[in-house]
Amino acid sequence: MKTTIKITTIFALVVGAFSMATAQDANMSAADLDAAVNSYMESKSVQGAEVGMVLCEDAQGNRVVCSGSLEESVLGVITSVPYVTINKPAKSDGSKYIFVARVSDQNGAVKEGDYLKAIAGGNFGKCSKEEIPFAYAIALEDANGGRSIRVKILK
Repeated sequence: MKTTIKITTIFALVVGAFSMATAQDANMSAADLDAAVNSYMESKSVQGAEVGMVLCEDAQGNRVVCSGSLEESVLGVITSVPYVTINKPAKSDGSKYIFVARVSDQNGAVKEGDYLKAIAGGNFGKCSKEEIPFAYAIALEDANGGRSIRVKILK
């Protein structure tokens, strides 16, 4: 019985503290709120990242624009939709895994159906035959000299 009272008391204290914090936040000015949001977004931003680039995690666990290094792990394509999950999907047959991504002809001209890997500059580039098992995406259209194209993320 005493344990229940202690847990209830702790719960009440936590809820009370949360209510007070929420009330203080409600009195925050619009400028202060904007500054707080901008500060948070800046702390989560990746230097040089743009929509369509490939985002990686480096050997130290930092999010970076992919450089093509074997020490990086591809996280996904940067989108303007904030709620898109960027990790590889469990299945690759759904159209919701199609993104517009930047490609480069550094490894050869990208054509529809080519398998793609992360390369320098946050771009996708064409995989060699040996690299296909490590491909992250497939091109859904010709790149015609390097630009943003629709790609399908593979599982």
